[in-house]
Amino acid sequence: DVTDAQSVCLMGWIENPSPSSSNDESGNNATPSGGNGNEEGGSGSTHTLKEVIVTSNPPSITVYNIKEYGRRHLRTLEYTSNQTLCLHEVESEPYPDRVGGVLAMSGGVPMTTAKPEASLLITRALNSEMGTQTYLPKRFLAGLVPSSLLDRYIFWQNEDDSIVGYEMQGLEDEGEDMEEFDDTDADVADGTDSHKAATSTKSSTRLLITLQISGPADPTGFCNTSASALVQRLSLRDSDEESINIDPNRKTLTLLNVNEAPSNSLLKQIGMLLSRLDNLSHVLVWSETSVSSTKLDANSINAECSIDLIELPRVNLSFRSKFIDNIDGSSEWRLYSNDNDGLYVATSSVAREMVQKLLGSIDHFIVLQNEDGDLFVLMPGCALPRRLHTDSSHLSVQVLLDRRNSEWIANMGEIRTYLYPIHPSQSFLITPSLASSMYLMVMYFIVGLYGEVYKMIESCVSEELTAEELQIWNQLEFLGRDVHPDAHAVRLKLSAVTVGLEG
Repeated sequence: DVTDAQSVCLMGWIENPSPSSSNDESGNNATPSGGNGNEEGGSGSTHTLKEVIVTSNPPSITVYNIKEYGRRHLRTLEYTSNQTLCLHEVESEPYPDRVGGVLAMSGGVPMTTAKPEASLLITRALNSEMGTQTYLPKRFLAGLVPSSLLDRYIFWQNEDDSIVGYEMQGLEDEGEDMEEFDDTDADVADGTDSHKAATSTKSSTRLLITLQISGPADPTGFCNTSASALVQRLSLRDSDEESINIDPNRKTLTLLNVNEAPSNSLLKQIGMLLSRLDNLSHVLVWSETSVSSTKLDANSINAECSIDLIELPRVNLSFRSKFIDNIDGSSEWRLYSNDNDGLYVATSSVAREMVQKLLGSIDHFIVLQNEDGDLFVLMPGCALPRRLHTDSSHLSVQVLLDRRNSEWIANMGEIRTYLYPIHPSQSFLITPSLASSMYLMVMYFIVGLYGEVYKMIESCVSEELTAEELQIWNQLEFLGRDVHPDAHAVRLKLSAVTVGLEG
């Protein structure tokens, strides 16, 4: 009975298209030379092994292909019904889909097939103590390890199956466009350019992933043993890959898994709240609690570890938890922003409901407050907003967010969020910059708050626009099909106030 389970795993297979029917010009579906295709008839028929993860709260479906690589079976992520909840963003154009009544941006195709193909193993032996390490391509960790970590580390697997992630040197920021390392990459093979700081004294971090096997080990490599992973980030004094020179002044951090946390837990609530700012693939929840890989399983780690640091690298945000002593002697747990001095996440349902009245169906925001009780709305600006179009007879006010549009993010600069103070009357938001005004106006237009748009138009006009401001303004073009009478009125006013402006 899996009724109360947070997630379940299903296994199955689908038959690959035969070479004769697939009409593959490159012949990639053909039976590899020297084989007869299958043992029974030599017909060349092959199959793709599928793994499907179904999560109950929130409802989502994730589909993997199981591929043979170096005589071991590894996962490759093919489809997710909800990009917000998945730990990796599938490399395809996202599209809206509905699972369990929840509308979300999906990615990938669930019924893809995998062709038999050769694999190349890259190994190295830095010293006798470390033994032989095998390079682990990132595509086999997609969906298992958050994308923000895959973008920043190169992974090697040790002889005991533990995995070490070595930080790439020379990254200026998390938003830098990283090239995917392939298993045929010469730099990885010779261990030179891709690890150009091997003897550097510059401080770095390192990931240590310890596999915790459930039940007896499976030496055949045929996926017959389940396991969970303990992911820890070590702070080092240098970046020498042949040693681990831990910095005693910085604590070792353990990564917590939001998806596997119980629905009523603080971890789940915090994770779902911050997923309003970015996808969980770019939300890292860390604990400073000391963890032994031999004593705790994954569920115990989530339950017994404190939440100490939360990083959202793509949005350039981080939060640190603190316990504050109140006048009445009680203690209150707060999540403080490291980027907005004195502001912490407001947990009051009253504050959230008040802001929702101002923003309508806009929901990608969190509410912050200060010691004086002043409220602020924090909204990510690096999410490209779109309106979901159903058909010509129905007006949709559903907002869809493309959070991985590289051009949009690049135009944002270092500050990738908009902070809106709420007026003491609690009747409107204060917009501190032109870009924040324009973004809020576009969002109001998308959700059908035309009165708010009408009032903001005159404050959203300038003769010269930055790249950030221009891309926001250009989104008005995609709202031209809105035939609501108030939408026509808004567009008429836009035309009137922009007469004579260039562009």
